Amino acid sequence: MTRRRLRIRCPEIGRSSSPSTVILAVVYQLSVQTSFSAAHALMLAGTREQVHGHDWHLTVIVEGATLDEDGLLCDFHALEALVERIVAPFHNADLNASEAFSNRNPSAENVVEFIGRSLIPELSDRIRLARISVTEAPGCVAHWIPDELDGRMAP
Repeated sequence: MTRRRLRIRCPEIGRSSSPSTVILAVVYQLSVQTSFSAAHALMLAGTREQVHGHDWHLTVIVEGATLDEDGLLCDFHALEALVERIVAPFHNADLNASEAFSNRNPSAENVVEFIGRSLIPELSDRIRLARISVTEAPGCVAHWIPDELDGRMAP
């Protein structure tokens, strides 16, 4: 049984009090992975680097407290298809030319946040995005963890 701990402040006690620990219900998590090849060129300290490519590896972790009538948090294949649909425009693309990055640097951090924010409204009300990670090179991983309101699903 997985239990998550949440640190909260109780306003009735006052700001100087230490946080209390609250145990939340069981949480099921599952993950899917995909990859895509895309190029980008970052602006670093006002200088644009040369365009270069990566084989980006994406891991999406969703969670929820209840299983459906089939005993599933969600169908792996349905989640994979959803993630694939969101990243499809990035396959063999120059991220700098993408509308998603017309006003921001296509850094690994911005890529993972964009994909995560695109995924959240597509999720069932029973699940939420717990974490999303993108690896742009071996050992170079950017993670995005939405806050409770961003991730969707009511507690």
